[in-house]
Amino acid sequence: LRIQWVHRLRGGTAMILLTGGSGLLGTELRKRREYFAPASCDLDVTSPNGIMETVMTAMPRYIVHCAAYTNVGKAEKEWEQCYRVNAIGTQNMVSIAKAIDAEFVYLSTDYVFDGQRGGYEPSDIPHPLNWYATTKLLGEVYAQTYKRYRIIRTSFKPSPWKHLKAVEDMWTSADYVDVIAPLIDRVIGGIVAGTELQRIIHVGTARKTILDLARRRTPNVEPITRAEISVRLPWDTSLKD
Repeated sequence: LRIQWVHRLRGGTAMILLTGGSGLLGTELRKRREYFAPASCDLDVTSPNGIMETVMTAMPRYIVHCAAYTNVGKAEKEWEQCYRVNAIGTQNMVSIAKAIDAEFVYLSTDYVFDGQRGGYEPSDIPHPLNWYATTKLLGEVYAQTYKRYRIIRTSFKPSPWKHLKAVEDMWTSADYVDVIAPLIDRVIGGIVAGTELQRIIHVGTARKTILDLARRRTPNVEPITRAEISVRLPWDTSLKD
């Protein structure tokens, strides 16, 4: 059945491989565009041999790499697994993109910035504060070793807000995943259409606090301060495109 699906996609104008297709963002992207999105058991980004078999079967023209280790707090303890997925996994996917001459689109994060000032532009120099962000920045470095890359920096949240509290003294351009996904899909559509785009693209909405964002859909969320959180988090990661 999977092979038949691949052949059907090959017959289209563009075949896009999506890693992390069952994740929060990947699920939303699949509602908007047709992808070949194998399950993680069929495409383990940390296994070069497994990647080769799956990708060489599909021979996509584009690779959208969403698969990631995203638990910022646990990353400090599970640092090796976070590194394997976010850094080595991205390096593996870049290698296969090079091998088949596919366009490579890497989903990165606004956390690559230290948040000292906000209003970050794509040309600003990253300076991550925690291990998760460091591994995502390493993924950006690996992506840039390939001539056909795009990096999308963004941030998104599940809806409704899943926590009882939200930080009142952190600023962001993040939004709910159903808001961010259409914006990312527009970028992917531009890439597929051959539109001339920057190599690094920022995707977000208007600057707001994390608490303001949470209360848009869950009004009873209580405030918490950044100082009360054990992980080092940036103060203002708002983005400019």
